[in-house]
Amino acid sequence: MGARIRMPLLPDTLRARLSGTVVLASLLLFGVVFGATRIAAASFTKSTVAHDARRTLVTARAILDAQAETLDSYAVAYAEWDEFYERTARPDPAFIAEEFDPWLRERSDADAILWLDDRGSTVFSFGEHADLDALRAATSSATSAMAGVIRLPSGLAIATVHPIVGAPSSKPVGWLAVARVVDLGSLGDALGVSARYEPVSERFSGEGALGEVPGFESAASWLRGDAFEARGTLTAIDGQPAGALVLTEPLRGDPVLASWSFPLLMGLVSLITGLGFGAALSRTIVAPLHKTLVVLREDGLRAVHGAPPQERTPVDPMLPAEFRELSKTVHELVDLLARREGELASATEQALAAEQALRTVLDESAEAKMLVQRGVVEVANPAFAACVGQPLGLIVHRPLDELLAVMDIASPEGEPLTPAELVERALENEVVVRCNAPGHGERWMEVRADATAAPDAFVLSARDVTEQYRLEQLRSEIISLVSHDLRAPLTVLSGYIDMLGRDLSDEQRSRINSAMREAVDRMQGLVEDLLDSARAQQALAPSTVVPVDLAALATQAANALRVAFGREVAVVVKSHAEAAGDPKRLRQALDNLVVNAVKHTPPDAEIRIVVERARSRVRLAVEDTGPGVPPSEREAVFERFTQLDGAASDGAGLGLYIVRTIAETHDGRAYVEDAPGGGARFVIELPATAKVRPAKRSYDPDRPSSA
Repeated sequence: MGARIRMPLLPDTLRARLSGTVVLASLLLFGVVFGATRIAAASFTKSTVAHDARRTLVTARAILDAQAETLDSYAVAYAEWDEFYERTARPDPAFIAEEFDPWLRERSDADAILWLDDRGSTVFSFGEHADLDALRAATSSATSAMAGVIRLPSGLAIATVHPIVGAPSSKPVGWLAVARVVDLGSLGDALGVSARYEPVSERFSGEGALGEVPGFESAASWLRGDAFEARGTLTAIDGQPAGALVLTEPLRGDPVLASWSFPLLMGLVSLITGLGFGAALSRTIVAPLHKTLVVLREDGLRAVHGAPPQERTPVDPMLPAEFRELSKTVHELVDLLARREGELASATEQALAAEQALRTVLDESAEAKMLVQRGVVEVANPAFAACVGQPLGLIVHRPLDELLAVMDIASPEGEPLTPAELVERALENEVVVRCNAPGHGERWMEVRADATAAPDAFVLSARDVTEQYRLEQLRSEIISLVSHDLRAPLTVLSGYIDMLGRDLSDEQRSRINSAMREAVDRMQGLVEDLLDSARAQQALAPSTVVPVDLAALATQAANALRVAFGREVAVVVKSHAEAAGDPKRLRQALDNLVVNAVKHTPPDAEIRIVVERARSRVRLAVEDTGPGVPPSEREAVFERFTQLDGAASDGAGLGLYIVRTIAETHDGRAYVEDAPGGGARFVIELPATAKVRPAKRSYDPDRPSSA
């Protein structure tokens, strides 16, 4: 059966329906805006009146205060004048007639002037008696200089009362008070209002009150027909009310407030109209459109998952023609989307399988690998994330230069390399560089770059060869040391062996045997030092961790060294110090420091072992009075095979290296500084005992020493 066709009552096109809707909405908006405007006008008028009244009162008070400050400047000119200070104690009629009276009256335009001495007696006065009495009363209550408004019998005035001090540091010898009646006409002209003064002081509250207004005891505003009136009770210089200042200003705009009946009526009409319009709109457009959208949404969701659409119902004929055409087009697109999604799902599965295989290969690779395209890292494996010290999720889609900028990269010769230079060399040939990254220390990396078929893309691979480099460096150092330091003892042995073939006395043979034994002992010591250096990172780590009393350890070392070398070693315990560590290894480090001090100081030089604590750290220091260590050599002396120039020592330069290794395996550090009395102070600094960890831990040579 074919769908029954119903003739719609509304226009068939969406444009016609929208036009009718706009007309109805415009009428509705007119009513709402009209009513809201009338309501807002009343509230706005009240708010504007209060704001303008407050602003006008504050401006008026500011003008009065400015006039008072100007008047005060004339009074200060005399009150802080040394000659006027002397004239107050010894009045001079000629000074008053020729200098004081005409100058002050002419410039200040004063209506009342009162000059008093320190007894309150009048030296000079000018003005009405009643005004002078009011001015005298204000002066008698003053404790310091004042300027502001004052209430005089002749009206509102500005006044200044100032002590006569001559130089500002002088003791007051009297008072000078000056007052001038306010010209309310000029004040009103300056404000653009009508101004008057009423001597009655009031405190306003309730409707119209403006709250706190600077310079007024209280203030209020009211509408007076087509104008508003601002009234404020002034605060005089003595802190008392000084009467009311009344300012009248015409209103700007329509002062008539809207009535309640018309806005209420407009609101009801708008409500009824809106409800009816909404119902009609729902029946004619929203309901059939919603039904169609539900069908389209269901078909679209099925298409996204690659499923074919279900049997569709005919399009509602109540929809506008444009929507019916749009619905037909969407159905066609949904069918096409369903086919494309099926094909895409199959291709995606294949791509995911290939990507998973590639990801497995990359993740399992020990080499750091990444794919860089147009300078941005597109793919990276966990090994590369560990290399740059950042999570893998923060590496992808970031510029390669930005990721490598945190690392100091240099060639084996020490030439600094930028990321761009590194990539350029790696594209040409495999290159070995030194990388120093935060949290990783110094590493040696073998880097290569391989171009890909994609434009501006390459694969960067890096392999950690630090251990190989260090082993090679150690091998070279050992070969150099053996060839240098063992050659001399071997030469001595060879010479003495040749001498043994001759006829020698028993005494000569004894001396030769002693010399040969000494050469053998020296070679044995060199070999032992080399073995200690090679296995220091493993063998010198603490095998057990217990609380160690550093004072007892220092005493044991001092006693042993006193017997072995015949040198006195003092022990100074500044505070109780205890560290968690291996007593055997800590004793080994302390013995090396004391032996080092014995070798590099004269026989009469003083050697001390100092034990102290500083907050959460403890220190074991060996101080001597020898030549000391230059600042430029203080880091190098702790390196392997390092001896100071000119130092008389038969060792291999490994003793201080062993000291530093033991300190670092105990979470501490070793350093050298100047001794308090001259000489060198070698320090082993360790964490104070907190919690003993019985488990043995390995030493990481790449971990930087704590500073």
